[in-house]
Amino acid sequence: DQPYKRTYYGEYADILDVVRSTMNEEGWEIVKEVDPTQYERNPLYAEGEEGHILLFTKIKKSQRFVYSTSTHLNVYVNRIFDGVEVDVRYGRVRDFHLWKMRSYKNERLVKNLLDRIEQKILLKK
Repeated sequence: DQPYKRTYYGEYADILDVVRSTMNEEGWEIVKEVDPTQYERNPLYAEGEEGHILLFTKIKKSQRFVYSTSTHLNVYVNRIFDGVEVDVRYGRVRDFHLWKMRSYKNERLVKNLLDRIEQKILLKK
């Protein structure tokens, strides 16, 4: 099981609305929505086909005494056979002025976001 991916069952448009509102409530401002074929090739995506979107969030920046941190999420929302798959990509850069440390994992943050999406979908039913 992929901790950064989850499948939900329901209408694509309804689930996309829940994803957008949950991200906003959790402090992740969506700044761009695009067709995912612009960024990666995947047999799941047919160019221009409805039911696939990539959401980019605004970069969150924080400053500490010794370093600064920039964090963002990219979220793929894809219609699949009998549901909608939500795939969260996390990225963080810690800049220590002389070197940078990159991280692509934050399982707790992503799990909490996906759990909140699931709760809101269940409440809508």
